[in-house]
Amino acid sequence: MDWEEWEPLYLDIVKEMGYSIEEDLSSAQLLNKLLSGRALSLNELREKVCDKSTAVIFGAGPSLTMDISNFTNSELLNDVVIIVADGASKAFLERGLRVDIVVTDLDGGDEVLIDISKNCLAMVVHSHGDNIHRIERLVPLLHKKILGTTQCKPFGFLYNFGGFTDGDRAVFLADTLGFEKIVLAGMDFGEEIGAYSK
Repeated sequence: MDWEEWEPLYLDIVKEMGYSIEEDLSSAQLLNKLLSGRALSLNELREKVCDKSTAVIFGAGPSLTMDISNFTNSELLNDVVIIVADGASKAFLERGLRVDIVVTDLDGGDEVLIDISKNCLAMVVHSHGDNIHRIERLVPLLHKKILGTTQCKPFGFLYNFGGFTDGDRAVFLADTLGFEKIVLAGMDFGEEIGAYSK
């Protein structure tokens, strides 16, 4: 999704939720500054995953544990790119499972995110008005180059693929990366909150 498509949706969300465009921009400016010298480009990320045609995106919904179990018992594990949305990171760490890409606004737990950044291919870190302090504290501690995202108009090292939650952004990212198949797991779209959700 490009900015022209996303902007009206973003403005509606900001209005409905009472968020501050100015704080979103301040957060984006901070993340952009911190990425100097360690930003990962979309093309660099694409090169890291281009040998696989399917992405499996794990959210932190109530079915996460069951979906991880079903997935690891299948023969797909080595044939796909594994993308986790923030809170699902902990479940993967606990099980010692490979994660390729983490999509996060940094509220999945400091130690979890620092640990998972040691072995994943890429961290996709999102800026918004409510996570300025987490960006300042955690971005310097993450072990990988970072692809930065924003929900306002992209600039500098930052991208905006669309999406409002970590799970949304993971799906839009996978689409932008050009995967032929995108499979959702641990995303239940209901009222119940999963054990790994914040």
